[in-house]
Amino acid sequence: MTGEGGPHPVVLPDGTALIQPGGGEVSSDTCILGGAVSAPSGSVVFDLGSGSGGAGLVAARANPGCTWVGIDVRSELLELALLSAGMNDVTPYLAVCGDVTRVPFLMRGGMADVVITNPPYLRRGESRPSPDPRRRSSRIGGRLSMASFVRAAAHLLRAGGRFLVVHRPANLVRLALCCRSFGLNPEELRTYGGEDGPAELILLGCRKGSSRKLRIMPRRNLPSPGAG
Repeated sequence: MTGEGGPHPVVLPDGTALIQPGGGEVSSDTCILGGAVSAPSGSVVFDLGSGSGGAGLVAARANPGCTWVGIDVRSELLELALLSAGMNDVTPYLAVCGDVTRVPFLMRGGMADVVITNPPYLRRGESRPSPDPRRRSSRIGGRLSMASFVRAAAHLLRAGGRFLVVHRPANLVRLALCCRSFGLNPEELRTYGGEDGPAELILLGCRKGSSRKLRIMPRRNLPSPGAG
């Protein structure tokens, strides 16, 4: 169901109901990121670059009793996230319209137990930009885009808080070094792909202030959202 004419509802295999923007589809990285969250009741979870809220709402279904905060510069997508939160009885879900580069200056530090993000994979000049402004902004960032997301996460997290990020394998070294530079120690790495092909996505789990060694987790097949 593509819904190219406007916002449209989709239901994921786990039962999460989402309102997607026109032409938008639920991606595998959304399912990976949302499915990786494990947070006890009472936790505060931030989703940086949350878009229409897919990852956070997938996580909320499996982690009841938490406070969810989505941050994005696109107010029209945050409106869809709030609608989806209501459809899934996720409360409280707070939508904050703003740039992640401003988070360290506008929000109190140390307030998050978990921060998740699926930042733009590409830097300007690495790929031909999509003619769709929404897809272009979600996949291509500025030269400092990765650092901006990691810096915001490090600011928001309490000591011992967990950071989960989905990215492409080619950016693993840069991502891990960036996390370390902001005090987020990589603890777990999992790859996702087809049964016989190379990894297509990575999930990196970090913890603020940790000194544990990195564990390489078993590979998993790339999930199919299978919305209907």
